[in-house]
Amino acid sequence: MDFAEGERLWDPEPGWLNTASYGIPPGLAFDALQSALAEWRRGANGWDKWDRSTDRARGAFARLVGVAPDDVAVGASASQVLAPVAASLPPGSRVVVPDI
Repeated sequence: MDFAEGERLWDPEPGWLNTASYGIPPGLAFDALQSALAEWRRGANGWDKWDRSTDRARGAFARLVGVAPDDVAVGASASQVLAPVAASLPPGSRVVVPDI
């Protein structure tokens, strides 16, 4: 996407500091989400359009981190993606996790 010079992508309320756990979406992403939600609500498009968007996002992320798109997993949540990995660990495996 091309951005106009100086275009504001975010409009946080004064004092917003909670970006570590709850980031504010840029305006273009918010607008795209609202458009997708409106299409979904009207039944204007099937899931296959969203699937193509997911593939584009997977490809963009893969380029960003320098891996093949097939090496990028996509899911609704981290637990959904990591559960099969955890279930496949052999008994006695040691896993490092944060203490929280």
